[in-house]
Amino acid sequence: MKVLVLVREYEGRAAGAIMGNPVEESQIYGTFLTSDKWAEWIEVPNGADKNFLQTALIAATEEVPEHWEISENTSTKFVSEKAAKLLAIDMKTNGLISQGATFDSVVFSLSANAQLTWLGLLAKESSFTWPKEISTRSNGAYSLAQADLADFTDAMAGTVASYLDSGRALKVSVNAAANLTALNAIVDAR
Repeated sequence: MKVLVLVREYEGRAAGAIMGNPVEESQIYGTFLTSDKWAEWIEVPNGADKNFLQTALIAATEEVPEHWEISENTSTKFVSEKAAKLLAIDMKTNGLISQGATFDSVVFSLSANAQLTWLGLLAKESSFTWPKEISTRSNGAYSLAQADLADFTDAMAGTVASYLDSGRALKVSVNAAANLTALNAIVDAR
C-alpha cells in the first residue's frame, strides 16, 4: 500500500507524517505534488500503523531522505548522537593517554603530573645530578641520562600531542556532520 507522506513540515505537521488516510494513488487528483512538493508516495507494508514512518522507516535508515525536512525527533536524535560521539572521542583520547608511551622499550605515564615532571626536568636541567631516576608506568625506576632528556620529553609530549590532535580532527569532522549518515560514517579507529 502507498500512502501520501509529508516531505517537509506543513501546517504544523512534521516531515514523515501521513497526510490523511492511506488511499490508492489513483484516487488523488490535482497537480499539487508537481509544482511545490509537500508530499510523496511511500510504500508502507500492510498492517503498518501510522507511526511506521517515524519509527520503523526513519530508524532503519537513521535519517529522513535528504529532500525531506528533518523532523523534530530526528533532529533531537542527531543532536544527542553528535554530543555522545564527541564525548566518546574525548574518552578514547583520555584512554589512550592513560596507557602511557614507550621510550627506550619502557612504558612511562603520560599523566598531567608526569608531564609537569618532564617539563621541570627540562626547565631546570642544569640543577639536577644526572642520570636522574624517574618513575615508569609500572612504578619501576628508570635512569634517564641527561643526553636523552630532550629525546625523552619530545617523545612523551609528541605522543600526547598526537592523541590530542587526532581526537581534535575527529571532533571537527563530527561537528561538520550535517546528518546522521555523515555522523555515523565517522569512526574513531585510533
